[in-house]
Amino acid sequence: MNENEEKIVNEIIDELKEIEIKETISLEKKAYYVYRRLGEFFNYNESYMLADNQNEEEYEAKKKMYYKGTDEKGTAICVDMNKTCVEALKRLGIEAHLAYTENINPMILEYCDPLSHTDGCFKVNNKWYYFNLTSDIMHIQTGMKTRNFAISQERIKQKLYNKNPKYNKLYHLYRMNRENENQEFSEISQKELTKWDNEFGFTYRGLYTNDIMEMIKNDTNNIELMQELFETDKEDEIVQKKFEFVMDKMGIIRNNMKIGNVEAREYYIKLVNKAFSKEEIQKYLRLCESFIEKDGERKFRNVVIIKKQNENIYYLYNPETMTYEKTDVRELIKTNLKFHNIQKQRIDPISEFVNNIESENKKEELEK
Repeated sequence: MNENEEKIVNEIIDELKEIEIKETISLEKKAYYVYRRLGEFFNYNESYMLADNQNEEEYEAKKKMYYKGTDEKGTAICVDMNKTCVEALKRLGIEAHLAYTENINPMILEYCDPLSHTDGCFKVNNKWYYFNLTSDIMHIQTGMKTRNFAISQERIKQKLYNKNPKYNKLYHLYRMNRENENQEFSEISQKELTKWDNEFGFTYRGLYTNDIMEMIKNDTNNIELMQELFETDKEDEIVQKKFEFVMDKMGIIRNNMKIGNVEAREYYIKLVNKAFSKEEIQKYLRLCESFIEKDGERKFRNVVIIKKQNENIYYLYNPETMTYEKTDVRELIKTNLKFHNIQKQRIDPISEFVNNIESENKKEELEK
């Protein structure tokens, strides 16, 4: 671990010592506390995520970032996050290891291809538990349930094997005895994790953000209620007003908590999918994966576009306020946005809107 990782691990271990003065904590529960607290510290490296693997120069830059380690702001990638968690668990007397799940040569235990994704695992009372802190950073920082700590073998198969059929087992035993390769992972129930979250104060009066999202979903999917609330029966008007309403009520709700741009991006994608029907998203709403580049670093600045009958309404993500703010196409052009993976947009392709922005740009040039 580097000094930034050492510092946060030492803080967390000191916190556990304070808690243990009042109560006895099981090793599994300690592991979960470490996992949650590290999740508050880290944020995913945007430049690493936005780099193009097909570009030789960018791929070489990614390799340097892979071995760079965590900076003072907690910016890191999967290997740093899960490695730090593994090392913290070892300090608590828990056997823990990194888990390489991609690009593995199973015949060479001490080998890992460049840029391999890494998860982690730990062992308590002869039971192995899987974790992937990287995929839970957003959940932790926005007050949601964790989704990748001590999950069942079946869930692991759904996450990994179905996506990568050629990997017929999870090579969680990196630097471990090959004879244990077929060891299955055990699960800690959501009921137990919720109990721990309440005891540690990781929920708000027993509620997760997931619960609040479900309440929002029930209301926003009630067409009659939306028509009454927004005083219109026009679908495009409702979508616009609903978006502004949801941003106001469910924008990053823990403004006192640090959250990275990658995590904010994931949160808003989840929120949009909760608050809007598939039909509404397809007809009226686009979330555009875009970024700005400055001093060799790339930062997410996603755009939401509401497609109305006679015009498009634009909202640009502001990392300072951690929400989407209304803007216009000319202001968007000035930001020199670049669009990321247009063909793989997670909500809907945006090529028509990219063309829209380009046509507006051409109009400006003609006017000059």
